Amino acid sequence: MASVESTRLPTRAARNTAMIANVTHLDAVVVSDLFGVAPETAHKWAQYASTLAAQDKSR
Repeated sequence: MASVESTRLPTRAARNTAMIANVTHLDAVVVSDLFGVAPETAHKWAQYASTLAAQDKSR
């Protein structure tokens, strides 16, 4: 089994993907409580996720 150090997992990318996935299914206030971020930050993530979803639909 490979260790985390040897695989060099992109933790920031994984975190960002998890945040986007959660704000698309949950209210920003809920995400704020779950992840311990400010409500304004969770709202910005929700706006970003909706922009990504709109771009995907237009393709």
